[in-house]
This record gives sequence, structure tokens and C-alpha cells, in this order.
Amino acid sequence: MKIYGKIGAVLTAAAMVVSMSIAQVGAVVGSKPHSDLYSFRMTENGTLALTNCSGKAAIPERYPDDMEYFVDDPYLPDGATPDYSGVAVTAIDDWAFANNKFIETADVPGTIRSVGKGAFYNCVNLKSASLPAGVTELAANTFEKCLYLENVQLGNQLKTIGDEAFYDCRRLKSLDIPQTVTAIGDEAFTNCRSMTTLVIPEGVQKIGSEDIVGFGMFENCKALEEITIPETVGYIQPNAFEGCKNVMLLGENDSYSQQYAISHQLPFKAIVVPDNLVGDVNSDEKVDVTDASEAQLAVAELTTLTARQAKAADVNHDGVVDVIDVTLIQLYAAEMIDSF
Repeated sequence: MKIYGKIGAVLTAAAMVVSMSIAQVGAVVGSKPHSDLYSFRMTENGTLALTNCSGKAAIPERYPDDMEYFVDDPYLPDGATPDYSGVAVTAIDDWAFANNKFIETADVPGTIRSVGKGAFYNCVNLKSASLPAGVTELAANTFEKCLYLENVQLGNQLKTIGDEAFYDCRRLKSLDIPQTVTAIGDEAFTNCRSMTTLVIPEGVQKIGSEDIVGFGMFENCKALEEITIPETVGYIQPNAFEGCKNVMLLGENDSYSQQYAISHQLPFKAIVVPDNLVGDVNSDEKVDVTDASEAQLAVAELTTLTARQAKAADVNHDGVVDVIDVTLIQLYAAEMIDSF
């Protein structure tokens, strides 16, 4: 399964050499000295994407004004003088930092909206990384083979974690996956040998694809002791926990995870998931206008409630969340009624 990774790394290295050669020939010439530290491309919406970083440097929010950097700009009119001062950097391209052995910290700034495939692949000295809320997809291979990566902070609007995103991150002990995540790709955590605990968010329906032929999602996570699996999960690949000698599955009674644990002879511990306080849609242990707003967004199909949230929002217990429930929560919050 990982043969292509080696081929990709070779191709990436070749691409970086080509990119540096282009930068030396086609770099913007100005009053400031030229640097090959960064290279960029102009996007169709007038912002910049970081295509390469060859050293130990912070990820810029805007085009750095200290030196001249190469910008691949197909939108620049013939004869025009380029000026990229102040232009925002909104993307990190595929393989932008791949094989960078200098970077130790990757604090992705808030201007970034997308991080490409393999962006930090094989950054062997990378120890910590953080992603802003604007990044909603963690692409495939993003942190693959970051052997010393220990701390990762994901954005609170993240929706998907791509295939092999953390493959072979051997120092990663734990990860707080936002509740907004609904899909986790194949082999996402394979060979994370130091990981001890993980909580899969509600909304995730599968752990591994049914048609994948390869490593299990948590295969060789030798230190993994506990993994909490929500009731929404209806499929776990047969080899998901291959090599996890001490893992215990935590889930609800009569759930798929319990059936899986029994059939694969894995320890299982039932967890009691308390119902939210009736009307407490956002789980902050009180009922107020924010709960009414959350329910109203769900009625308008602008957000999706988890099973637990929907149960709390259905204050009249008719099996659906609708405008009647929103009105009742509003009245309760305004102290115009004292019960549902």
C-alpha cells in the first residue's frame, strides 16, 4: 500500500528541484534581494498559494515584504510590474513542505483556507502543528511520516480527515478530534505507535472502507488502550485494530462497536451517555436563547444536529425538531413557561 508513497516522495523532490530552478531564472527582480525560501502561485481569486518552503520558517499570512520571492503568476499582464505586497496567502499547496527537514513548528495562520495533499509529508523534525478554523478538510497524507510530531491542534470546523493523514506519526500520543468531523479516511492513524486514547466523534459512520485492501486504520498502534466509538458507527474494518494488543473499545450497549468487540474478541466497556437536559441543545447545562438559535438553524437546514442534540431539541417529544420546538425553547428561555 505504501509503494506509491516512496515514488511520490521521489517525484516531490524532483519537483522541488525544478521549482527552485525556475525561481532562479524567473524570479521577480526588484530592489530587494531574491530568496528561494518561499515560492508562491497566484490563484484565480487574487490571493496566493504557498507552493514550497525549503527552510525553517513561519508560514506567512501575506506575501513577505522583506525580500523578493518567486511567484508563478499566469494572470499578470504582459509588461506589467508585479507587486504582491500585502496579498494574502490563503492556501498551502500539495507537498509544499514535503521532505523539509528544518521545520519544527507549523502554525498555520488564520488566512489559510486549504491545506493540500501531503503538505507536511516526511517533515521528520516537525514536533507541533495547528490548523485554523477555516481549514475544513485535512487532506490525504498531510502529516504522513512526521515521525516526531507530538502535538496537533485541529480547527473547530474540520469535517474530514483524509486517507493516511497521520500515517506513521510515531510520537503522536493523543488527538482531540472536533465533533464536527464526520468522515475519517483509510489508514488515517496506522502505525501511530505512541497513541494511547482516542475519541471518535458522533457523526462518523465508518472506521475504514469496506472495499479497502490494506492496513487497518489503527493497525500497529501498539500503545492504544482505549478508543471511544459512537453509536453512529455502523462499520469497522476487520483489521482495524491489528497489532493493538491492549486496546479496549468503549461504546454504548447493543451498539455495533459492542458486536464488533465480541466477534473480534476485544475487550469492551459500556459507557452510559447521559441525555442532554431537555432543551439544552448546545450541551452547556442550561437552556437559553442560544439553544433556540441552534434548533432554529437545524429547522432551516443550515446545520445538522447530533442524535443527542436532536433528542434535547425535541422538547415536545413528537419525534421531530420543528418550529414548535424552537418556539417552546424561546418561551422557556424568556421565562414565559416554566416547563416543556
